[in-house]
Amino acid sequence: IQAGETQYDLIIMDTRPDESHGVINALVAATEVWAAVEPVPASIDSLPRLMSTVARIGAGLNPGLAVTAIIPTRYDRRTRTHQACVEALRRTFGELATLPVPASVKAVEAHGARMPLPLYDPLSPPATAYKAIAQQLGIMKAVTV
Repeated sequence: IQAGETQYDLIIMDTRPDESHGVINALVAATEVWAAVEPVPASIDSLPRLMSTVARIGAGLNPGLAVTAIIPTRYDRRTRTHQACVEALRRTFGELATLPVPASVKAVEAHGARMPLPLYDPLSPPATAYKAIAQQLGIMKAVTV
């Protein structure tokens, strides 16, 4: 995908968290990486591997590729583990760590209905969080609900 070859302003490639050929191809085609991470120790511990993979591809096959956002997802503010992990992300990655996206049954329902969450329930906490993150990342200038 070359810049200017599409009618879209943004293309999101949602891949598995591994180093399969599909993921490597997505990273070679990407202009930046947003890492969605569940705020639990096992997921947080996998971030250095992702950063290393992105750096390796950015140094060779896709010059300049970098992680530009780390998005905590399925966040439950009631649990100390989630709170601690989000704080650790902020301490470690600074401004790369976005607002957390709260866990919600609405996200599961939207997936089951095969609908994007902002269309399924635009006022749900996760849809509202994603809109705020879009504004934070500068990809959405104004949000109307």
